[in-house]
Amino acid sequence: MEPPIEGYGMYKLQQKIYRTKVLLKRWNREVFGNVFTTVEQAKQEAEEAEKNFDRDPSETNLVALNKCNAALVHCLNRNIGGRRVIVSGSKTGKGTQNTFTRLSKKKKAQVHNPQNL
Repeated sequence: MEPPIEGYGMYKLQQKIYRTKVLLKRWNREVFGNVFTTVEQAKQEAEEAEKNFDRDPSETNLVALNKCNAALVHCLNRNIGGRRVIVSGSKTGKGTQNTFTRLSKKKKAQVHNPQNL
């Protein structure tokens, strides 16, 4: 248990927010981990399972391949914070962010254009 916060007013609030932030970061790391690393790991496992199935097309390898592909799809479609995590070629995810920003600006321009009313 954390020791009680000493101080007045806004300082106490700031300390409570800081503690909450630290706890949320730790919880996020424990529950979700690094999303991009998880996706890359799932991709590698799926590729390895596919190679195994190509070498030996048995039912066991087919089941393993389907299981790895399902895990990869689950990682790609994982909802975090109301946003779908889509990992493409870029590891930073800026492509998705730029696309969203561009579409938002386009929609905003359409809404505020008097000719559209």
